[in-house]
Amino acid sequence: MEYIPFTQLQRRYGLSNITNSDERLSSCVVSSTTSTSASQRQSRVQLFTGQNSNLKFTPELCLLGCVIHILDYDLTYTDNIASWKKIITDHGGHVEESYGPAVTHVICEKLSSAVAQQALKDGKRCVSGYWLNDVLFKMQVLPPWIALHFPTNLRPQGKKYDKALEWKTPVVNTQWLSDIFLGHYKAIQQPDSPKYKIFNTPNLFKVEYGLIPHLMVAWKQPLSITQELYNKATLNPPVKKRRLEKPSSVMVAPAVIEVSLAQVEAAQKEGKPRVVLSYVNDQDTIVKRVTNLGGVVVNDVEQATHLVMSKDTITIKLVLAISLGIFIVSDSWVADSSAHQTFQDEKGYVLQTDNLKLSYDISLADTLNKPNRNEFLKGKTFYVTHGVKPSRRILHKVIETAGGSAEKEMRSFVRLKEANAVNLYIVSAENDMHLLSRFSNSIEVKEGFDNQINLCRDRGLNPGRQHRSLTPYP
Repeated sequence: MEYIPFTQLQRRYGLSNITNSDERLSSCVVSSTTSTSASQRQSRVQLFTGQNSNLKFTPELCLLGCVIHILDYDLTYTDNIASWKKIITDHGGHVEESYGPAVTHVICEKLSSAVAQQALKDGKRCVSGYWLNDVLFKMQVLPPWIALHFPTNLRPQGKKYDKALEWKTPVVNTQWLSDIFLGHYKAIQQPDSPKYKIFNTPNLFKVEYGLIPHLMVAWKQPLSITQELYNKATLNPPVKKRRLEKPSSVMVAPAVIEVSLAQVEAAQKEGKPRVVLSYVNDQDTIVKRVTNLGGVVVNDVEQATHLVMSKDTITIKLVLAISLGIFIVSDSWVADSSAHQTFQDEKGYVLQTDNLKLSYDISLADTLNKPNRNEFLKGKTFYVTHGVKPSRRILHKVIETAGGSAEKEMRSFVRLKEANAVNLYIVSAENDMHLLSRFSNSIEVKEGFDNQINLCRDRGLNPGRQHRSLTPYP
């Protein structure tokens, strides 16, 4: 059986690598692990295990039984996450978008986040992206065997970190680096220890498992792979979906429209409308009409002067358009403009919001008449948990466009009390409520909306879903 590194698997799918240094890291892993003695490997197998070995399955299904939640990497490797998910599922694994009881592995860069801490508390396996890379290289789920397979305890900040980069002496071996990587910070004051003066050791990144029992406890029991799970992965071919043509009356999210930067800049220079679409009946017709009148249709609402919709449904583009102060009109504006061969005055075509008024008691006309629409959330700070839909990245953009601020890390209970955080909000979803249990005695759970922030709540962006917003007491 041919073993293919994760980086090569990505290239096979036409996808990019984890990082530019992955191939060097993988070669380092191979050289170090192949030189590990038989007794060390046997000891590791006795202490820790990967999967239930009673069932035999092909290496192509090496991730069978692994339910993986990817954490942190969505912020630093946004463009690669889709390829990671595809490769994981192609090799028998399953990716969970939100952390929950079914998760077996959390792939994360660091252990400082609330989700990672909860995963450790729940006895889940916390590993880094390098572990995934090397497991796919070997086509076998193994316990972590080098320091890089664990989430780091180091951060690029603090006095100790700066000094470690600045000082070139004393000279120590990689075991010193490995111990620090695993959280054994006393090694910084022990550079003269004999264990850090051995330079001819064959296993450069040997792991001292005694330093990290909290990370290895989950590896003492194998993953249970049932015959049913194996049969489902091997016997059920992918279901081919029948291709159906959508009738023109069905509204769909607009597809990405090809438009050059030169076209956008030319329309801006000439004062022509730059139109963005959201939930329109007939996109092709609207694009053709706008283009024939000299306008341009764009994909990014921040480039647009007009938002065109066929129905008053709350969408991300609508929320952003309100804060950006652009025109929000119905598709009748485009139809009538085409009929008159010139763009019509927008006042008579403001999007009617009867559905929003009925469902959420929101009047778009009243909202558009308010001054400082880009300051609706001014003075308010938000933390968005990872399981909220739409994604944190999108909600952060919504919050910041409306004048609010979004924090990437959840504050501790002590910091909340010190800050007297009357204007701090936690936007969460049901799947993430367990992460907020430590605040249960000091948080008021509000149902519904606040008038100033109703458009950035989870329920508002997903009509019909019942979600709660959490507001800390002063």
